[in-house]
Amino acid sequence: MTMKKWTVILAGLLILAGVGLSQDPSKPAWRGRVETQNGIPVVKNPADPVFGVRPLDLAEDLTLGNDSDKNLFFYRIRAVKTDRDGNIFVLDSGNFRIQAFDKNGRFIRSMGRQGQGPAEFQLPVKMELDDTTGRLFVYDVMTKSLAVFNKDGVFQRFMHVPSCRDFVTLNDDGVLAVVGTSSDAELTAQHLLCLLAPDGKIKETFTSARYNLFMQHHGEATSSISTGHELSLYLSRIDDQTLVYGYSKNYALTIIDQTGKTVRRFDTEAPKPAFTAEELQSYKRIPVPEQKPYFYALSADSVGRIYVRRVSIGGIRGRGPVDLGPVDVDVFSKDGYYLFKTILPPNTGQIRDGMIYCYTLNEGSGEERVKRLKIRNWPDLPTGIGGKQIP
Repeated sequence: MTMKKWTVILAGLLILAGVGLSQDPSKPAWRGRVETQNGIPVVKNPADPVFGVRPLDLAEDLTLGNDSDKNLFFYRIRAVKTDRDGNIFVLDSGNFRIQAFDKNGRFIRSMGRQGQGPAEFQLPVKMELDDTTGRLFVYDVMTKSLAVFNKDGVFQRFMHVPSCRDFVTLNDDGVLAVVGTSSDAELTAQHLLCLLAPDGKIKETFTSARYNLFMQHHGEATSSISTGHELSLYLSRIDDQTLVYGYSKNYALTIIDQTGKTVRRFDTEAPKPAFTAEELQSYKRIPVPEQKPYFYALSADSVGRIYVRRVSIGGIRGRGPVDLGPVDVDVFSKDGYYLFKTILPPNTGQIRDGMIYCYTLNEGSGEERVKRLKIRNWPDLPTGIGGKQIP
């Protein structure tokens, strides 16, 4: 499906949502309150955002992908990132590599290959780019390690991390990560928000939360099954100094600095989510959890707006987790005010300087493409409840 068609679909879905489209953006009426709890400001948002629904006016700006070119043939893309110069990095998991392109789409270099040695991967699934140093961090779920490349694409080291759900790089060469732990004997699993040293060892744990993964004994072995609707800890960077995390059992998020110190909290009076009939089918013989998660991922754009993903990630046999359609998100200011609802294109990896970097999968042909989309109404999107716009 072309991005022009996606733009029409996104706008149509938002109109059907019918939330506050007629609201005057120059006169926001926020009906929440700010409390202080143990010296920490806590923003209590109402159920509805200040600016209602704000559709994104998207125009395709660049497409990468060509099945007859080895540098542009993608298989099982897992992430798309960009740096301050506009260079684009694609985690091409099925080809065991990261492909780098300049802002015009010209191929720069390839990093990684299949194997078990330095700069080699078995199943790379996550990627983060350190804006300050230009280093690239790639997590391999099979080897349970983070591979670190410098700004020139040269492999530097591995960091052993047993189970990594989310992670962000820090200015002091460390990593803040959501690490998974489990007990086969007790059939329990947890997520820990940890500060990792450069060698991958845990230096400090800030919080923990139950990960309600289905686990079962089979003789001396233990199996675990995920449906994608588990209550989980999620983490994202906001800007150079602050990060945000939350446990999806509640619609409450915490902003911290790079040392893990809490700066601010915010929540919203969102109604408790309920499983759809289709989602319940995914459990089959697995007991359905008592509660559906409030959200499934966190991210932020280049001006610090926080995007809370409200729908789970689907999956296709042989392709893994991938979005085939648009994604509902709630958008908050960097200080925790609920600004607006919108819909993002499938597999949005990064939103930067008025551009969305994402990828698409044609389910019929199997073609995978990286897209850069211009947000034409970027200057009009609110950044705060005072109606301030982006310069």
